[in-house]
Amino acid sequence: MDQRTVRFPNARWSWTLMTTGEDAGIPRVRSGGNTKLLQGFIVYSLHPENGQQKMFYRVDESELLTLQEGLYPFDDEQEKHMLSCMDRCRTALQGFCMLIGEVALTFLSQMEELEWKLEELEGRMKRSNDSKVLDEIMDLQYEVLDWHRILQPLEEFHAAAKGWAEDSPCHEYDNNELLLQRLHSRLNRYRTELDILLNIDNNIATYRGNEIMKTLTVFSVICTPATVFGSIWGMNFKHMPELELPFGYALAISAIVLLTLAVYFWMHWKGWTGDLLKGKNKDSNIV
Repeated sequence: MDQRTVRFPNARWSWTLMTTGEDAGIPRVRSGGNTKLLQGFIVYSLHPENGQQKMFYRVDESELLTLQEGLYPFDDEQEKHMLSCMDRCRTALQGFCMLIGEVALTFLSQMEELEWKLEELEGRMKRSNDSKVLDEIMDLQYEVLDWHRILQPLEEFHAAAKGWAEDSPCHEYDNNELLLQRLHSRLNRYRTELDILLNIDNNIATYRGNEIMKTLTVFSVICTPATVFGSIWGMNFKHMPELELPFGYALAISAIVLLTLAVYFWMHWKGWTGDLLKGKNKDSNIV
């Protein structure tokens, strides 16, 4: 087990960092005499290959113990800045709130990638709404769901530490509350935008399906005269009155054309053809 301890002489508390160990359990507050104890885990990274990476923690008034499940969440520059800020914290809880604040700020910056994906998808959907758009909408919805799961442990810690923070005012705790509100506000906005895009896609798909069914129906009705004539002359009776007519073929073709035109103009007069036979606007968002 790799372990190192950082002591804050000005604040009189310490931070022990480990890289392997056991799960610390669900966040909860325990009282042992006059000492309060808070333990659990937070998700600090969503690694593309390894999934969510967790940091297990155990914090009381004088000691913070953390255990990283995967890669260390901060680089050297970030850690140096964070340790400098932690040295000004009076208790281990305040120091851990400082650490969680850094994680939340990292999440805010990482969410910008999701926002860029949404903007790109909206633009492409407006230009050409093909079948791939629905797959991308679903992928982004799963990504938003992953973010909700990442934020849940932060909310659990925030709720568990509420009573502790009320006993001893913690500026870092209040800052984290604002950060969590910002994170949730973004996620709610992304979820709303995705719901709107999904509704637009469903409406376009429904419109296209209706147009296809209407087109097939109109086409079938217009072709009805030709179908009727073909059915009659397809009969194999020995005596048929039209067989001896010298211009029977021309008359039959003329009758088919006239009846087809009559059916079409009648449907057009009734307003049942709509814009099926009209050209679509090249700038349309639903073609």
